[in-house]
Amino acid sequence: MATFAQKRFETIKVAPGCLSYTHTIRVKILDFKAFSQWCTQYLPQKKIKQLYPNIAQISNACHQTIDKLATCPQVLFIDRGKLPAKTELSFDSRGVWLNKISAVHQRYPQFNGDGLFVSVREDPFNKTDIDFAGRIADTANVGKTVDTHASIIASVIAGGGNSSSSALGVAWKAQLYSSGFRNGLAPDNGNTLMRQKAYVQNHSYGVGAIENYYGIEAEAYDQHGIDFPQLLHVFSIGNFGNQTATAAHTKYNIKGFANLSGQFKVAKNVLTVGEIDTNSVVTTLSSRGPAYDGRIKPELVAYGGGNGSSESAAIVSGIGLLAQQAYQNKKGQIPPAALLKAVLINAADDLGRTGIDFEYGFGSVDALGTIKTLEDNRYFTETLAATNDSKTFKITVPAHAQHLKVTLVWHDPAAKAGNTKALVNDLDLSVKKVGTSTIWKPWTLNIFAHADSLKLPAERGEDHLNNIEQVTLSFPAAGTYEISVKAFNLTVANQRFSLAYEYPTDFEWVYPLQNDVLQAAHTRRLQWNWHKVAEPGKLEYKLANSNTWQLIAQLNDLSKEYHHWAVPNLFAPIQIRLTAHSGFSFTSDPFQVMAGLAPNVGYDCPQALMLFWSPLPGVSSYQVYKMGVKYLEPIAQVQDTLIVINKSTHSSKYFAVAPFIDDTAVRWGNTINTDFKGIKCYFKSFLATPGFNDTTHLQLTLATDYRLRNIALQRSNRSGEGFKTIANTPPRGALYTFSDASPLAYRNIYRVALTNASGKTFYSDEVEVLVVAQNEFFMYPNPTRLNQPIVVTDRRNEIEKVRILNLVGKVLQQYVPNGSDQKELFTDGLATGVYLVELILKDGSRKTKRLVIK
Repeated sequence: MATFAQKRFETIKVAPGCLSYTHTIRVKILDFKAFSQWCTQYLPQKKIKQLYPNIAQISNACHQTIDKLATCPQVLFIDRGKLPAKTELSFDSRGVWLNKISAVHQRYPQFNGDGLFVSVREDPFNKTDIDFAGRIADTANVGKTVDTHASIIASVIAGGGNSSSSALGVAWKAQLYSSGFRNGLAPDNGNTLMRQKAYVQNHSYGVGAIENYYGIEAEAYDQHGIDFPQLLHVFSIGNFGNQTATAAHTKYNIKGFANLSGQFKVAKNVLTVGEIDTNSVVTTLSSRGPAYDGRIKPELVAYGGGNGSSESAAIVSGIGLLAQQAYQNKKGQIPPAALLKAVLINAADDLGRTGIDFEYGFGSVDALGTIKTLEDNRYFTETLAATNDSKTFKITVPAHAQHLKVTLVWHDPAAKAGNTKALVNDLDLSVKKVGTSTIWKPWTLNIFAHADSLKLPAERGEDHLNNIEQVTLSFPAAGTYEISVKAFNLTVANQRFSLAYEYPTDFEWVYPLQNDVLQAAHTRRLQWNWHKVAEPGKLEYKLANSNTWQLIAQLNDLSKEYHHWAVPNLFAPIQIRLTAHSGFSFTSDPFQVMAGLAPNVGYDCPQALMLFWSPLPGVSSYQVYKMGVKYLEPIAQVQDTLIVINKSTHSSKYFAVAPFIDDTAVRWGNTINTDFKGIKCYFKSFLATPGFNDTTHLQLTLATDYRLRNIALQRSNRSGEGFKTIANTPPRGALYTFSDASPLAYRNIYRVALTNASGKTFYSDEVEVLVVAQNEFFMYPNPTRLNQPIVVTDRRNEIEKVRILNLVGKVLQQYVPNGSDQKELFTDGLATGVYLVELILKDGSRKTKRLVIK
């Protein structure tokens, strides 16, 4: 059993005495029945609740309670109570090009998540979102309360791109499960996840506070990784990057370090992901490592939209699904999560200090490099039986490789909650060039508890803390290399491990590619893989049908591998050329630059829907889409910029439009929901100008005048009478103003009748206008209801006082009314019945009105 110093959760600040300061705590135990019996004897006043087979909860625990629990032979670890999950994303801002996801979509279109499942662990996402249509695997756990954060995360991972071409998720054909927090923050039932075939689970939440220790949940997730070795858990690292851990359970009380937002993220057999911005710089909010015992956290970073690490984790979860699919296509099964981690980490682009660090971990996730590693079979899996057992693997590195990178990952047995060091089985990685005596050790970091030490660059050495080790060599000599993995110390026998390696050699253009569309007048990131020594160069662009190149930028270092370009406001296919000072040159395939294109509703009638859109120069035809069961489906190709859709044939309310360019429909812009456009069979609005005048004024706004023949203003003085046309006008655009110089006294009801070229008539909603002569007073509503105010029109502002009387003349209320041409009268305190309202005018005269209250 752990000692009390190990068991006690040190960050709980307990004041002396049971009644002065209490907490809810969790206790890891050997046997609940025996523990309950012990508590009955030694803690009879405490309420004990069993959370899980070996986890109990105690309410109102104080310093004395904790001290007493430390003497219990059943107690293994004392932890703080369950904290609520806090999401770690503030807004959605896609950047699938930055982590090379769009390159995978184009070069490996077969990898899209089809047939795979992902579990999104947080509150329910929006099951009616069209980007998830037909792909929610089980709606039972998708509750009525919709969490916007969960919807964004699910969309980043597996959105279908139906709402917009920019809303395409990483694994956009994967199916989605929603998983909440019914188990608190403990892992979900692994057998359930296996039955669901959900081998990736995303966790974009924390506990709203810094937690950096190996507690109950950390142990549980590490055990989960052992029990379900194919299941990959991906966590956001947290949003406390500029804060300081103040708890006594960590030695790293250093501003800007060791500020993970949940003990479950300290686990060894999960992936934690930090956030970088569009310049590949870790954001201020993104939490940093090290873990409490000096281990590397986060393992990866990814672009996250600029205000939280939630979306960064979702990006990695999506790439994990693509990698699972690539492996499954070749091997017929889901890969071990340790192998998946090895490939993801090994393919990552190194950022920050060379090698590894506590801000970027092993680098920025690279979707294209991950898939290439699996497609090229650049990985190994093996098992070490006992301490000092070793395995050696030979690889051949070609000439002109930019680097050789090798990563070792193993799922380590769970440590005991409260252990000062999490690593149980210790493996060692080394790389040697055959025919030489040179051996390269993995990168290690200084873990001394001082900011200057934690910022030091990585050095080569033996790593006895992490279950991830990495060796890199810059510009290695061509030849054969030996990768060795040795069991330095195995507490648990038969340790399985995974290796991944890469040696990139050739220049590679990453974004944009041939089928990409750059939005005009927006800044977009141009990307390439340089894989050469650093040197200056330049970027240029030209129209695809031109020979004139225009400068984008002079670059000091092409090995930076990106440039942010303010895309010109044009509609054309263009090409980009990268030229190095050494003479190397690359010209991209043509790709399209254009502004967004979205349809508008002209009319939405019971039988037909008319859509129209702005023409694009040089485009002679357009593709119209409707929402299908899962994705947008083409319904018509038109040579005009409008279409009339038969609603009995196409009943969808979601539509999109794409131009045909070189016989290919180029999808761009937003999908519209016709229900939200507010168009009712041509009409956008029909409104009366407020005020009491002798002439009424009305304004009509149409969505379109397409195929209209006549527009008529009609009037009725009461709803039971028919309407009469009082004005006609031919169609001449969208906005119309009508005046009625001879309205009826008091109540006037107006409507507009539209007649189309086929002779069919469409009517607007009715508008009521009250007309009162200057010398008259009109009171409404009358009859009225209990306690409902009424209004008296007073166009000349003559009313000075108001008295309300009963039928025998007794004054019930008397006051000066508010308002000018419309004065408000109050009926508060009056009962149902008939009353007299006496209006006392400024000249002393009086007017009496009859009021009925129902």
